[in-house]
Amino acid sequence: MKICFLFSNFHLTNLTAEPKMALKLAQEVSKNGHEVHIISNNSENVSEKKENVHLFLFNGLGDLKTYLINTLKIIQYLAKVKPEILHVHGGIIIIYAWCINLFLKVPLVFTFCESLDSFGELQKKLLLFCLSRINLIFVTSSYLKNQLVLSGISKKGIMVARLGLEDKFLKIKRIQKINTDIFFFGDSSRERGFDIVYSLAREMQNLVFTILVRWEKDCAHELNELRKMPNVAVHYSPYKEPLINMICKSKIILLPFQWMGVRPPLSIIEAMALGKCVFTSTMAGNDEIVENNRNGILSDFKKLDEVKNKIQYLISHPDELERLGISAKKTIQTMYSSREYIKIIDHYALTKS
Repeated sequence: MKICFLFSNFHLTNLTAEPKMALKLAQEVSKNGHEVHIISNNSENVSEKKENVHLFLFNGLGDLKTYLINTLKIIQYLAKVKPEILHVHGGIIIIYAWCINLFLKVPLVFTFCESLDSFGELQKKLLLFCLSRINLIFVTSSYLKNQLVLSGISKKGIMVARLGLEDKFLKIKRIQKINTDIFFFGDSSRERGFDIVYSLAREMQNLVFTILVRWEKDCAHELNELRKMPNVAVHYSPYKEPLINMICKSKIILLPFQWMGVRPPLSIIEAMALGKCVFTSTMAGNDEIVENNRNGILSDFKKLDEVKNKIQYLISHPDELERLGISAKKTIQTMYSSREYIKIIDHYALTKS
C-alpha cells in the first residue's frame, strides 16, 4: 500500500514530541512493507529517498503560512504519487489537509495527540468540523478520545494508539553510575513547571540537580538564579552527552507539568521506559500511565512541603526508587509495544475500502 504522511516541523523530530511521533509511525509503516512518503516543512528543501522513506520537504517555519505558500507543490506531489492513504498528524495541519483533499479525494486518516485546550475557539470549531467528516482518528490517550467524544465526534471512529516511543529507550543497558539526584529536561517555562524546579533546587541544596534546557521561555529569572547555585548544573541543547545517558544517571526524573499540549507528555514515557522513577503532576492524562506510588509519583505541586518530604524519602530509600523504576518500565513495555503500530496498519485497509 502507498501511504503519504503529512506533518509539520520535520527538522525538529529529535526535539519535539509531535514530529517525533509522526516520523516514528512513518518508519514503522515502512518496515511493514508499505511504500511511505513524507511531506513536511524543514530547515532546507529535501527531495530524496532515505531509509526506504520518500522525503518531500520544503524550507520554512512550521506555521500555516508556510503550507499555504507551498500548496501548489504539495498538491502536485500528491497528484504524482497517488497515495492510497493520506495520514495527517497535527491539529492545524488536518484542517489544511482536509481542504486540499476536497480536490484530491484521497482516503484521509488523522493522528491527534494534542489537548483541545491547545486551540483557539475558531481553530477548535474548524478542527471539529473536519474531524466529524473523517472516518478514522487515532489518538494517543483515552483522555484525548474523551475530549473528542464530549465535543460531538463519534467514538466509533476514534481509536487509542500509543505512539512515539523510540526502541532505544527500551533497549538501553542499565548504567550503574549515578551522579544526579534530581533531573529535569524541557523548556524553561511555567507550563512545564520550571518555576517549581527552581523552588525545589533552592530549598533542597543538599541534593544535586541537573537541568537540561531545550528553549528559554518565560522563566528567565529562575534560570539565571539556577545558574548561580552550587548544587545545580544547567545544560543547553544540543547536549554534550546523549539525553538517555543523563536520564539513566539520575535518581528521580522531575517533570512537574502544569499544562502541556501533548497528552501524555512523551518525556514521561521516555523516562519510565528507561526504568526511572518519574515525579510528575496530576495534570489530566498523566494518570493513564503513572499510577501513584506503584510505577511513579503523581503530586500536587502547590503543596511544596509535601513534595520535598516525598523526594527526601525516595532519595534516602534507594530500594523504593528501584521498585518504582522496574514497575515503570514494565508499564511502558506493555502499553507502548509494536502492536500499537500494527493496529494502525491493519486499519489502513479498512479505511481504503
